[in-house]
Amino acid sequence: MANVIQWQDLFVIVDDGRVSIQDYERVEPLVRTQAKSCPSGLGCLVIIPDNATPPPAVVRNYLEGMLGRLPIRSLGYLVEGTGFKAATVRAVLIGLGIFQGKNCPSKVFTALDVALGWLLTGAQNQSDVRRALNAITESRAQ
Repeated sequence: MANVIQWQDLFVIVDDGRVSIQDYERVEPLVRTQAKSCPSGLGCLVIIPDNATPPPAVVRNYLEGMLGRLPIRSLGYLVEGTGFKAATVRAVLIGLGIFQGKNCPSKVFTALDVALGWLLTGAQNQSDVRRALNAITESRAQ
């Protein structure tokens, strides 16, 4: 199963390129349930770890369709790592047109706190970003 983190109006999935369509089929109802308590939609963050590989085209196509079906108000991609490989992943995301045709704003990030600041609506102050950052960090450590 994919590493899924839900926090207030934020939905996070860590995708190392090995997440299957069956995993995403199990994730979609979780997101729909979460969205019921978030009338303005969800901020969605896809974290691409440094060790990620590109997912197969069939999975990319399924994920694109799933994101189109869900009440997503903003979509961010956090590309972890530094150097040429991370820069290439960011360029590929943009080059594949991953953001074209979406009904929500989308952006690529290199830092989790910056991504959270952009994705969280109603973030009253930096404490919301810190709390979300802590929740994501703790969940990933398990």
